[in-house]
Amino acid sequence: MLSSLVISIPEQKVVAKGSIVVLGALKGEAEAGAGGNDNAFIIALDMAPIQLRIGSKIARSADNTAFSGKSKCLSPQVAFC
Repeated sequence: MLSSLVISIPEQKVVAKGSIVVLGALKGEAEAGAGGNDNAFIIALDMAPIQLRIGSKIARSADNTAFSGKSKCLSPQVAFC
């Protein structure tokens, strides 16, 4: 079940009880599965987040800032547990 559909809001935070689909760049923070749903996922056309959280799992960028270049990936990118 899809909880949140986002049309690329740069450097913002998106929180959803279910999964998140971003039609554009994900450059801020995203929390899918808020409330403990480890089966949620995050998908974006350009994934360069500061932090991702899926259920109880957290991932951060190495220097705590988003990737500062244009992605060369031509297909959607997915994060899941």
